[in-house]
Amino acid sequence: ALWHAKIYFKAFPNLKMIHIDRHPVDLIYSWYNKGYGSNFYDNPRNALLTIEWKNKIYPYYAYGWEEEYENLSEIDRIIKMINMIQSLGEDMIVLLSKHERKNIMFINFDKIVQTPLPILNQISIFLNTIQTKYTSIILDKEKVPRKIDRKERLKKQVEIKKLASKDSVNLLDIMI
Repeated sequence: ALWHAKIYFKAFPNLKMIHIDRHPVDLIYSWYNKGYGSNFYDNPRNALLTIEWKNKIYPYYAYGWEEEYENLSEIDRIIKMINMIQSLGEDMIVLLSKHERKNIMFINFDKIVQTPLPILNQISIFLNTIQTKYTSIILDKEKVPRKIDRKERLKKQVEIKKLASKDSVNLLDIMI
């Protein structure tokens, strides 16, 4: 959403946005297991905006590099898409007004998973709301708080690197 923040703020000037930053390895691994680098976008249940190119359906963020998208492996597509989305989001931040930037709360996923209560309190203040009895239910459902397993993340990273091209491994290393 950060990539499109200007559009959102134009439509809703007092919008408050929460941006959760996840580790690229976890994000890439998740997208790969969901098939986001394959023909996922052909699925009628897909709710993401898509484009058609040479009778194939691609995510809208492949616009402008469709031929490259078509020629990349599934994991390389995902690495490039995530890098592009994150880079465009970072570029957008500098284009926002002071008021707009003030209305975006940035949260590190690892921190909220490990120590949710202080961050949930910050979110409550940011949104001018209170936590409810459902907050603890959702925390339990999501197994939060929990420790981030660094060894598991490293295993994911090794698996991604085995599948990715040299250029994509370099891009992943930069993202990390």
